[in-house]
Amino acid sequence: MQAMLISAGRRGMRTIACCIVIGMQALPVAAQQQSGEVRITFKYAATTTQTVQDSNGTGTRTKTVNQTGVMTCPVAMEGESATSYIDLLPLETINAQRELPEGAYGRFHTWMSEGCTGSITANNQVSVSIAGKTIVTEKVTGTRPLSGSVDANFVAETRLDRSRTRYWIATPDADGFAREAVDRKTSSTLFALPDANVLIGPLPGPLKNGAHTMAVPGGEYTVGWEFLRKR
Repeated sequence: MQAMLISAGRRGMRTIACCIVIGMQALPVAAQQQSGEVRITFKYAATTTQTVQDSNGTGTRTKTVNQTGVMTCPVAMEGESATSYIDLLPLETINAQRELPEGAYGRFHTWMSEGCTGSITANNQVSVSIAGKTIVTEKVTGTRPLSGSVDANFVAETRLDRSRTRYWIATPDADGFAREAVDRKTSSTLFALPDANVLIGPLPGPLKNGAHTMAVPGGEYTVGWEFLRKR
């Protein structure tokens, strides 16, 4: 199954890569007709290195990222629409007046989130190894709640006339992490993923539970989502 990733640099969007989707599990059709809740999990792990040099010689700077996160969002299905909400997102982001692509017209049911809550947990560090010695120069650790009001962070859009669904997940952030460096302590904001948002699909059928994995320099990240129907 193929999907696309859209990166906004937290602002503008551009398509940058293909990715894979794993662990799909279909939901009953009845779930498509009710409000509910989506639980989204994030896992991001990567280790990158670069060569550095100082008066002691040439060495290696290693950056290790080990982050997890969770976001729970109430969702509701909007009424049927003749245009795609997801295809409008790039136009809204760059505030441009352009025609929608041909594929943006059809019959759509869209699930949208509001009032998401959650947290990010980090165990990140930077170390430098030179002349046989390794020094940890920076650490960011702990757990912090998601920042501010997290509203439209999850959109699932089913195109009824083609029985296909796309998923759009905006990466949340959390502030107030303690950043400990060699000579100072500061506060830091972390994003759950290195990319601003993720667009997955179209995948066959209606809304499904699933997971999405993307390779990044030195590692990978995985986003999982689970739809919980309200009783």
